[in-house]
Amino acid sequence: MENSIHKKIKKRIYSSLPGSVFVPSDFADIASQSTASKSLCRLCDAGLLCHLMQGVFWLPDNGSHPSPDKVAHAIARSKDWRIMPCGKTALYILGLESDRPKKWTYVTNGTYRRYSYGNYKIEFNNTVSRFMDALSDSSAMLVQVLKAYGKKNVSEELLKTIRSYFEDAEAIVLEEIHDTTDWIADAVIKMFS
Repeated sequence: MENSIHKKIKKRIYSSLPGSVFVPSDFADIASQSTASKSLCRLCDAGLLCHLMQGVFWLPDNGSHPSPDKVAHAIARSKDWRIMPCGKTALYILGLESDRPKKWTYVTNGTYRRYSYGNYKIEFNNTVSRFMDALSDSSAMLVQVLKAYGKKNVSEELLKTIRSYFEDAEAIVLEEIHDTTDWIADAVIKMFS
């Protein structure tokens, strides 16, 4: 017989989209970390969830694999970190790069960590907290995209392409971009002028 906490956790998972990734802290409003973890393990034993790595669970989606980006965000939620994709990961997520990264990399206000599950590798690299705290998600993502290309490779044509991904956030990006390095601020101002 299921207890009420287990039923509530199970109900929330059933109401989630297939492919969702969970960590025990996602159920902090229902149960303690330990109780939620035990409940999630029971759901794995019952075949509803898959256990990806310690403390990370996945609701399978018809024959697909767990998204490394969703897994990275779940890990970040469990540690109360803010993360932003960087390098080839940022370019791939935005659709600026077609090759799926071998290693999914993120900058974080947390600590340096590496994780792996299946054939996927996820790496978190600590960055200056001022950077993570001062910028909105749009501005932080734009900074990471420009850094991925590098100062020497940022052409007018590339800026036009990148601009289309950030047009909705133009006002906030232009307001915040001065909190970053000069060459990035100059590129962003040029991009939106």
